[in-house]
Amino acid sequence: MHLSAQTRYGTRALIDLASERQDGPISVASIARRQDLSVKFLEQIMSRLKATSLVRVVRGRGYSLARDPRDISLNDILQALEVSEKVVHCLEPGKDCSREECCPTRRIWQGLDRVVSDYLAEFTLADLVAG
Repeated sequence: MHLSAQTRYGTRALIDLASERQDGPISVASIARRQDLSVKFLEQIMSRLKATSLVRVVRGRGYSLARDPRDISLNDILQALEVSEKVVHCLEPGKDCSREECCPTRRIWQGLDRVVSDYLAEFTLADLVAG
């Protein structure tokens, strides 16, 4: 499994928001500067995070978390930012596989997918901020 830069950088941005949340909404430029990220790329990431209700925008002020950091898991972030969060494409919803009924490895990939998902669900932004 390979996580995209969008997921890695989005996680860093969310940790930044969680760390600085008592200061109110934070601009993309501030997050990008602290995290050494491209403002343009971070704007795209924040747009996806907003569309999936992980962050909200306060017009003219910046972004804030839409939920408490204890209620945002790494699995939530993965689902918001990865095009495909499944370990293999044939497990994606709507993907038809002609070998599904006779595939000797399908249950292995399903189990691995569950393990990854369950593992990431154990960690929240609050956990990452706490170290």
